[in-house]
Amino acid sequence: TYDITWIGNQVWFAENLRTTVYANGDEVPTALSDAEWTATSSGASAIYGEGTSDCSDVSPFDACDDEAQSLATYGRLYNMHAVLDERNVCPSGWHVSTKNDWEELEQYVNDLVPQDYYGDYYSAVVLKTTEGWHCTATNNFNGGNGTNELGFSALPAGERRGPNGNFAEAGKRADFWTSTAYGAGCHAMRLSACDIELDWSSGFSQFGFSVRCVWDGE
Repeated sequence: TYDITWIGNQVWFAENLRTTVYANGDEVPTALSDAEWTATSSGASAIYGEGTSDCSDVSPFDACDDEAQSLATYGRLYNMHAVLDERNVCPSGWHVSTKNDWEELEQYVNDLVPQDYYGDYYSAVVLKTTEGWHCTATNNFNGGNGTNELGFSALPAGERRGPNGNFAEAGKRADFWTSTAYGAGCHAMRLSACDIELDWSSGFSQFGFSVRCVWDGE
């Protein structure tokens, strides 16, 4: 079960996906070694910090050593193959967020929030949790934390990197997959501890990012 939040005309998961099965019950492979993660051409998931992979983090807890806490707090990270699999890694009635879903969310948020001196919207701030983000930059907003006004509860779950399978950026950044193609990869939405705005990024097949599901209904 997952907490959800209604934002505008959309219903989103208020937690990161953590399933190990597709909607039809088929398993999503887990606990891959670095070599297996970088080589696989099938869907896979990972818990931040699991196994013997290189790992770094600045999260409030030791995400690199405490797999149980990483899973409960951050959910799982999925590669692009899992996101694009027709069996649907989200539960029945839900889908992996698309670029259009995020654009609609961003527009809704920007209509609510103020702009800073430079014209940047506080769009990421209202989606971030009120603790757990780590920014040491001068003049940062609230240490990198947000206000979570819309109940989206975005946490800096970090990533599993494609070139070598290591874990990085927990406490600093969250990348959320979309199922929308971008060249040889897919678009992703990034929230960073030191940024107040949402920012588009992208990932390729071996990257491990977080997933948020969106309700199919209207």
